Amino acid sequence: MAVDMLNTVIDAVIETLPVYYNEGLTPDNKLYLKSLVRGPLQDDPTTRSFFLTISLDEEEGVRMPIATLTNARETKLGPLPEYEIGGGYLMVNYFRLDGWTPRQSTPERNYALIGEALARVERALQRMKYQDFFEDIATDNAMETTTGLLNIFSSGLRHFRVIGGETERYGVLLHKFALFSQIDTEYWS
Repeated sequence: MAVDMLNTVIDAVIETLPVYYNEGLTPDNKLYLKSLVRGPLQDDPTTRSFFLTISLDEEEGVRMPIATLTNARETKLGPLPEYEIGGGYLMVNYFRLDGWTPRQSTPERNYALIGEALARVERALQRMKYQDFFEDIATDNAMETTTGLLNIFSSGLRHFRVIGGETERYGVLLHKFALFSQIDTEYWS
């Protein structure tokens, strides 16, 4: 684990999501997740497909106190954890998963492959949620944790598309999600 919640979550997802995603696949399957790494990448993603990157979602604001959310953001996130009198500071942490599939000869094959890959990512995250994977994530010093919150995980925007030219095409996917956490009041003491 790490000293901050963002890196703690990224480390935990990198370690666990491939296990759920690859269930039932063999390493020679085109959908087999070869790696899940921190984003953004510095090299060409198409040379080692299929893989995912996980990174902070800067478009959403990376991280913010729940008290500062607008009504539109609250609606987008779904049910928020409830404040407890004398409890910690509630935060929302935004992440994104980006993925690339191997080259395919036709657009139809690309759409089928990337669509199935996105469905597997969604299914893996939902299984992690319902098997309480996100429930006890904490920083090294335990000053920030997800423990005790009724709602922790919120699945967000997800889509896929095919990119490329006449001879080479790749599938690209995006899946955004948010995790709620609580900072202990003694953190600022």
